[in-house]
Amino acid sequence: MHHPDLGGDPDEFIRLLSQVDARFGQHEGRRRLDDSAPSALKRARYRLRRQRKAGASKIRSALPPGFPGARRSIEL
Repeated sequence: MHHPDLGGDPDEFIRLLSQVDARFGQHEGRRRLDDSAPSALKRARYRLRRQRKAGASKIRSALPPGFPGARRSIEL
């Protein structure tokens, strides 16, 4: 109800947001998760992405050629 778009006071809104940020540990200088993630977590994310891509490739290869999303191939 304090949001400026709903007719609230902008200064009150900013003050309340800063209280929420202080309570939950948020601040402007905080790094993103990707910047501070350990290398093992980054490797796991990469491995899952690679496996998901390989699975999608297998499914696309198994679809009939005229099916939307199927791999297109030509005969020489």
